Amino acid sequence: MIIYLPEDYLWQIRSSHEELQSINIKLPSGGYLQALPWGEDAIKVINVISTDPMDYINHRYQPGSIIKRKLQLD
Repeated sequence: MIIYLPEDYLWQIRSSHEELQSINIKLPSGGYLQALPWGEDAIKVINVISTDPMDYINHRYQPGSIIKRKLQLD
């Protein structure tokens, strides 16, 4: 017996699981960066949500790039 579903239910399970792990980081321009935690001191960029075109041009914010957190002491 073959059951036809309107949408792939495994895709929905995976996407809802990924949404729970993703975090939103506010950019100085007012936009957001969607990212996943990557190790202890880094994040992996998933998506850029912004109305500022310079956020999309910035190579650090490209999807797939890894941004490391740096400790600054004043």
